[in-house]
Amino acid sequence: MRRQLVDLLIEVEGCAALAFETAAVLERVDRHGAEEDRRLLRILTPLCKYYIPKRGEYVTLEALEMHGGNGYVEDWVNPRLLRDSIVNVIWEGSSNVIVLDVARAIEREGAAAALFGMLHQRLQSFQQPEVVPEAQQVQVFVKLLAERLQELATLDSESAQLPMRGLVERMAQLTIVTLLLEQAEAELLRGPDGTGKRKWLIALLYLHRHILVHPDGWAADNDPTALHYFDKLVDWKAIALD
Repeated sequence: MRRQLVDLLIEVEGCAALAFETAAVLERVDRHGAEEDRRLLRILTPLCKYYIPKRGEYVTLEALEMHGGNGYVEDWVNPRLLRDSIVNVIWEGSSNVIVLDVARAIEREGAAAALFGMLHQRLQSFQQPEVVPEAQQVQVFVKLLAERLQELATLDSESAQLPMRGLVERMAQLTIVTLLLEQAEAELLRGPDGTGKRKWLIALLYLHRHILVHPDGWAADNDPTALHYFDKLVDWKAIALD
C-alpha cells in the first residue's frame, strides 16, 4: 500500500512540474514573444493535454480502488472524481487528435527541436553529484527519441503516425523527469534549509517508473524507498543526504 501511494505521489508531482513549466513558458510568450518560446509552447501545450489527463485518470482510479467498496458507491466522492477525470481526457480533444497535433507541430513548426534543445540545455547544466549521473542517462534517451522522430520523417504518412502515440508519451515523460531533476538540484543546493534529497528521490522513482523500467515490470523491483521514507515523502519533510 505504501508503494502504491508513493507511485501516485510521483505522478502528481511529475504532472505538476509539467503543468507549471508550460505555464511559465506561456507567461514568457505573453511578455516577450520570443520565437523559441513560441515553438516550445506549441509542443508543451499538447503534451500537457495528452499526458496529464491520462495520468489523472490513472491516479483517480487507483485512489478509488484503495477505498474498496466505499470508493465505488455514490455515498462517497470518488465515483464523481473518476467520472470527471474521464471527461477531462475526452474534453482535451481525445488522445489520438492530440497526438496528430503534436505531429503537426513537429513537422510544420520545428517544435521538437525547441523541446529537445531545452532538455539538452538543462540536463547539461546540472552540477550536483547526486543529479549528474541520472541526467546523463536521460540525455541518452532524449537523443534516441530525437533520432527516432527524424527517421519518421522519411516514412509515408500512415507509417509515420503508427508509433506517434507512444513517442508523444515518451516526450512528456522525458520532459517531466528533466524538470524533476532540475527541482532536485535546486533543493540540494539549498542545503539544510530545504528538503534535502526528497525531490531527488521523487525524480529517481519517476525515472524507474517510466524510463528505466525493471525487466520484470515497473512494480517488480526491490527499491525500498517507499518503505524507508514514506512518511517524509508524503508529508513533504526533509530527507537528509546520508
